[in-house]
Amino acid sequence: DFNRIMLTLSEAVNNAIMHGNKQDASKQVVIQTALDNKKKLLTVSVEDEGDGFDPEDIPDPLKDENLMNQSGRGVYLIKQYADDIQFSDGGSTVTISFNIA
Repeated sequence: DFNRIMLTLSEAVNNAIMHGNKQDASKQVVIQTALDNKKKLLTVSVEDEGDGFDPEDIPDPLKDENLMNQSGRGVYLIKQYADDIQFSDGGSTVTISFNIA
């Protein structure tokens, strides 16, 4: 669980800094966590101060024309390793859930 959570959160925070806040040092990224021990569920939200985005507009990184791109895999990786992912606030907040043992 540790590795998939770390990879996923690293991608989410990196996306918030690079794409959401556009590396503007005056903007913040807020990370909130919740642990439900009964359900064995860890939930993490990452919120940036950017304009948001539509996750449906992200090009598929597995298509031939995108395979050699140096970026564009973050949301794909999050979707692969998280148990649930929700976008809100126009895409400026991502809430990621993990079923943990």
